[in-house]
Amino acid sequence: MQSNLIWQLPPRERLQNWRQFRQSLEGLPTPENLQVCVDWWKMVPLDKRVIDPYFSQDWPSPWDLIYEGKFDENAIALGIFYTLHYLGLECEVSLIQDHADDFLGLVVIVDNQWVLCRNWGEVNTTDTIPPKTKMETWTSEQLT
Repeated sequence: MQSNLIWQLPPRERLQNWRQFRQSLEGLPTPENLQVCVDWWKMVPLDKRVIDPYFSQDWPSPWDLIYEGKFDENAIALGIFYTLHYLGLECEVSLIQDHADDFLGLVVIVDNQWVLCRNWGEVNTTDTIPPKTKMETWTSEQLT
């Protein structure tokens, strides 16, 4: 099913589709996984502010996130993180504040090499994060 249609389904069907999507990524090389994942998640309908990037203790679990179906850019970063985490990839979530680009939000860093959610719909390398812009980082152990 096309990812843009998944978000119109009832909550339980969204959860089933997310599982099927994760299974479809198994065994693909990492760069391809990342772009496919970003492409899938960029089809999510955006809401106004859904989560506060400063308060990780209030962030939803992956199942609550998908079930509720409400997303802003930070919630999408969490969705991407959860997707990659459950594929077994080494990833973390960082809060970035870059005054030069007027960017404040969550990004996903994979294998200390790739950055997702920094530029909408793109897979970038970690050199796109300027020094001293990381405010906080959360590991898989902290978020799952």
